[in-house]
Amino acid sequence: MEVWIAPKSQGTKFGDTPDAQLPDLAQVLQRALQKIEALARLPEMPHMAEAPFVYNFYIYHGADWYLRIIPRLIHRAGFELGTGLSVNITDPAEAAKALKESAI
Repeated sequence: MEVWIAPKSQGTKFGDTPDAQLPDLAQVLQRALQKIEALARLPEMPHMAEAPFVYNFYIYHGADWYLRIIPRLIHRAGFELGTGLSVNITDPAEAAKALKESAI
């Protein structure tokens, strides 16, 4: 369920985002987080029913900036702990479809 948020215009830096666009960015970010959390609470993910919704994020500040939201939907095991990489257990096409179809 990893989500990337990026501007439509290319070659822009995160710090150069006009103040007038920040409310729109905040709304997109909030909606994305709400959708991811709602999907994490579905019966197909019973291990997340009682767990707090946690995620990591990363902002690439350079030209062509983007913001990555990386939900932590599984317990980290040997590979993740040893390498610092996260295993994506969800097919990206299925995740995109689920996020688009989410009622939120």
